[in-house]
Amino acid sequence: MSTIYIKDIDKYTQLGLYSIDTDLRIEQACPTAICKDLQTKSTTRQQETAAVYMLLREMIGRHDFVIEHESSGKPFIS
Repeated sequence: MSTIYIKDIDKYTQLGLYSIDTDLRIEQACPTAICKDLQTKSTTRQQETAAVYMLLREMIGRHDFVIEHESSGKPFIS
């Protein structure tokens, strides 16, 4: 999996594009709790989730986060 493009749009906005590589294992990209939950999902969904985590790592420069969701479904990072 590799970063294709990251661009700062303005002070509060970045645009990122990643290419999904089928060789990436979810254990390399996702926190343990997320990996356990993803084991019941399809391979495609696992790859999509891994891509999101890898892209966010590149964009925010952190590896110690979990994407959570509000009751409305809106994602956030603590």
